[in-house]
Amino acid sequence: MTIAVVGTGRTGRLITDALLARGADVVVVGRDEGRCGAVAADYADAVKAGTMRVCVAVDWAEALTGVRVVVNAASPFADTVKPLFAASASVGAHYLDVSNHYDTAAWVLAQDAAARAAGIAASPAVGFGTTVTDALAALVVAEAPDVIGLHVAMDPGVDGRSAGAAASARGLLARGGARLVAGELESFALGRH
Repeated sequence: MTIAVVGTGRTGRLITDALLARGADVVVVGRDEGRCGAVAADYADAVKAGTMRVCVAVDWAEALTGVRVVVNAASPFADTVKPLFAASASVGAHYLDVSNHYDTAAWVLAQDAAARAAGIAASPAVGFGTTVTDALAALVVAEAPDVIGLHVAMDPGVDGRSAGAAASARGLLARGGARLVAGELESFALGRH
């Protein structure tokens, strides 16, 4: 099975490393020719062995042709989720992303009918911060069933993160906070609740 990792930054490379270590065939897709060239050079052995190829996406669907799974690690996700989901559906590839953004995750979940029609699974927010905070919230609720409210905050610090993650965090902070109240998304000023 061929898996496409969309993103040439830190997160994309971590995912690529894990997939190659498990013997997967990987296509790394990026938007910047220079960064794609650097990835190809850094993974020259895998490219030579034929277990990996690197391409610059001019047309997402063309770049994803022949892959079975797409992992979107290219931020800002507000710019990449919609076109990558559409391209994934058009080529019949399952779609995953590592976004921590409620808006983009909600958008992907709202595409259920389109995903079913394309015969694919679409799973947003499958890694890192979202998974940890959701697991923590589930544990708190399981251990304290009488809880009637739970506030979960994520530190938007960028130490050790990629430039793309930092750009996404800045964009989210500029908009203020967001929370779910009775199933509805509500905006609020940061620092107050």
